[in-house]
Amino acid sequence: MSDLSLEQIKNYPYDNPKARLYLCKRAGRKEILYVVESDYLFDPKSKRTKTYTRYLGRVVDGVYYTQEEYRKTFTKRGTLRLIPEDASLPKSRIRPTRHRTEKNKIDRDKVKNLPQNPFLQFVQKGEHLYVFTREYYIQDGKRKEKRTYIGQIKDSRFYTMEQYKKKFNKNQRVKSRLTNQEGTLS
Repeated sequence: MSDLSLEQIKNYPYDNPKARLYLCKRAGRKEILYVVESDYLFDPKSKRTKTYTRYLGRVVDGVYYTQEEYRKTFTKRGTLRLIPEDASLPKSRIRPTRHRTEKNKIDRDKVKNLPQNPFLQFVQKGEHLYVFTREYYIQDGKRKEKRTYIGQIKDSRFYTMEQYKKKFNKNQRVKSRLTNQEGTLS
């Protein structure tokens, strides 16, 4: 690998006069041939020259690859990728999960007065079906979730929380029963 000349390398960046070859040898690993660009700056305080190295790419089998091209074409260990990194998986690979099937239980078209927000989510607690939105935020380095309950669905109809409390308030039913019973007793 060290006997490779610049003329033998395909796609070498000849337009960059600072570019040079750098052979990285590590114990127990194979040699890696990098194309680097180095800047040397003199530091008057320490009276030393500091080197700033920028890695432009790698040379594999006599072909120069930029860092981005190398990451797309090869894995971390240097083997050729069988599937390109930006390729999407076929639809058959997406497995249905419980979370996805629960969302599909509610037919949005059959619910009357439902807001046309695609980010609405549904949760069932007992016999109540709540409609809410989620917001995520970070607090003290931890990911937190804030749920904003918008309303409920009853008998295929959407009610806001205020509408639901007015129409289906349990305390009003109890009060009306007590007043009716008192009226009949006296």
